[in-house]
Amino acid sequence: MKIVYIAISLSLFTFSISKAQQASLTIGLGKPLTSRSAKDAVGSPYLTPNFQSCEVITPGNHTLTNVPLRYNVYDQTIEYTINSQVYDVTDSVMRFTYTDSVMQVNTFFKQNGKSIYYKLLVKGNHSLLKNYQAEISSDEDWYTKKITKKYITKSEYFLFDGTKVTQLGTSKKSFMVAFNNSPVVKEQFDKETPDLKDESSLINFFKALK
Repeated sequence: MKIVYIAISLSLFTFSISKAQQASLTIGLGKPLTSRSAKDAVGSPYLTPNFQSCEVITPGNHTLTNVPLRYNVYDQTIEYTINSQVYDVTDSVMRFTYTDSVMQVNTFFKQNGKSIYYKLLVKGNHSLLKNYQAEISSDEDWYTKKITKKYITKSEYFLFDGTKVTQLGTSKKSFMVAFNNSPVVKEQFDKETPDLKDESSLINFFKALK
């Protein structure tokens, strides 16, 4: 795939070197996106319908601000728009953060060598992560035999200990395996009795962990 390099406007894509010096950055843009996967499916493959103004951390650990991005959870890709053209910039985005309409800060990151993004729900020695996914479901009308495709969004939760990501189970036994059956975590679990299928309950449990 041919790679196109476009110098991004200094006013949008700069990072501070010192009070008196700044340097413009470039971002590697993949082939312009002219089609969408399963574009005949009902619904949307995107986490948000519109491009969000994001702060981005690049693989080179540079910080970029006011970057218009959109997260395709079906393809697990990050899209960027400039001059009405959309590009796949997944390889250039290690972390992105945006504030939504209800003023909630949403932070997503991926690990080196990984192709999926995790949302940070609780940060700590035991961090709670969430991964969004989408799949396509096909329904057939029994009378007309017409097949309708639609996007179905689902999510999974993970434990991040600072080095590795481990999926959390929905039973107490499988949940505790992610924590290596820590007696401290077990004590907290027995005290809180969290609902492992409820996000708010998981968030409260992780916030209570020391």
